[in-house]
Amino acid sequence: MHVSDVVIPARFSCTIAQLVFVLALLQDRKPYLLQSLPKNYTQDQYDTFDSEFTGALGFATACGILETLSVVMVGSTLLLNKACFVQFCFHFCGAIATFAFGMANSHFDYFWEILVLFTLLPALLEVASLFYLHITQVHGPYF
Repeated sequence: MHVSDVVIPARFSCTIAQLVFVLALLQDRKPYLLQSLPKNYTQDQYDTFDSEFTGALGFATACGILETLSVVMVGSTLLLNKACFVQFCFHFCGAIATFAFGMANSHFDYFWEILVLFTLLPALLEVASLFYLHITQVHGPYF
């Protein structure tokens, strides 16, 4: 059994799990916003927090969709076993962190840390892998 036989499905599963958890948070933002607001808040404060949290969740969704489309449509980054394993580790931790964030009704500012560490970094690694494969044409021309 080769490493890629395990890492590729695990990476895809963890990426999809993290994306599903983010979409679940996007559907029900109110508990996390209420946790973040003072007891006597105004509608303007609520709207500001809601737009910030929605933006973070939207960005996380866009990164997840970008990675999923890259894997499904192009698929060439799956051939880079080390990058694939690193992305698996990021998404595994990200899925757990996003799930824990959702279950704990945490302050939504904590989601920014999850976003940067476990969503933005793997997305940048995916883009870097695509550029690497395009420039070096290790596996032939893809684009």
